Amino acid sequence: MNIKELIVAMKIRPQMFVFPVRVDYIYYYLMGFAASQNRNNPDDVDLAFKNDFYHWAYNWIIKNKDSQYELNAAFWYHMFQDVTKEENEAVELFFKLSEEFFGKFHYDEQNKNN
Repeated sequence: MNIKELIVAMKIRPQMFVFPVRVDYIYYYLMGFAASQNRNNPDDVDLAFKNDFYHWAYNWIIKNKDSQYELNAAFWYHMFQDVTKEENEAVELFFKLSEEFFGKFHYDEQNKNN
């Protein structure tokens, strides 16, 4: 299982993974998963998420949510909490952006090989 598959499963039934469902709990769960995968040869999607999601999400927020948002968050979940009013909105935004991130990742991978 890679991180994309895990996030897709979490989106369907988040309470199976974290309770209560909070974006910071999701973050820590995923970082634990990523740390365990580093020892077992992570695939490209795992590395892309680990290395690029934070800045990609920041750029998305600047472009689509708050053009004045200043990056002062240590972890990506802080950004989602900063630009939403309620925790459930932060969780929804995370799942939405992770889906977009992986879509762009796969699109870029296909075009890189063509």
